[in-house]
Amino acid sequence: MTAGTGARPLPAAAAPARIAVAILLAAVVAAIGNTVVALLVGVIQGRHLAPGYLVATVVGVLIGVVGWTLVRALVPRPSAVLRILVPVVVVLSVVPLPMQAAAGMSTPMIVGLMVMHVVVAVPTVLALRRVLPV
Repeated sequence: MTAGTGARPLPAAAAPARIAVAILLAAVVAAIGNTVVALLVGVIQGRHLAPGYLVATVVGVLIGVVGWTLVRALVPRPSAVLRILVPVVVVLSVVPLPMQAAAGMSTPMIVGLMVMHVVVAVPTVLALRRVLPV
């Protein structure tokens, strides 16, 4: 399968069951990582965070999967595009967070949320590179 004109053939994707397991594992690893971050932020602030970040973690992994799949399917050189796109998206996702200080969010919470974005991206990319190679 190629992804557009002039593209080299894409490496074969893993079996659907293996892709599903990889996505599930990425979500679990990201959730564990974000729980550690949330606990650390809670210790620093002296209060615990609501567990809503776990839903956001899973949603972030799924958004990453959709984006990776679209780039893999539609872009002639998905590896080159993802090498730039993934870090750009992660950076853009944290840009609005410092503005939360004006809404009363503490600095440890803002930094924690920034770290959480990276914690979602890393296992997602590592999993997708294995099951949906570009």
